[in-house]
Amino acid sequence: MRYDEFRDQLQDALRDAGLFLPHPYNPTETIDLSGTRRRWRLYVIRSSPPSAEPFHVSAKIAFHWSPFDAARSYTCEEDLLTELLGRTRRPINTARRFTRVDLEL
Repeated sequence: MRYDEFRDQLQDALRDAGLFLPHPYNPTETIDLSGTRRRWRLYVIRSSPPSAEPFHVSAKIAFHWSPFDAARSYTCEEDLLTELLGRTRRPINTARRFTRVDLEL
């Protein structure tokens, strides 16, 4: 899965849950030019139910997308390792990759 697909699916899931609201809570996307690492971040502020007033809930939802994630999305894990480490006599066992999404309340 590529960055755009992952981002869009995450935003669709947040929209379906009622957490992805339009302006002023637009997500922030940045690219670190020294390492080309992408960062996506969204702040969510929700009013609490009337029984819990005066409390409000806020959260930060974020994920990072590294150049290795981008390379893996265009090919398979084994091809990336072959390019980085060269060919080996026995196949390299790889684990399924995952992308961590951080939630901070």
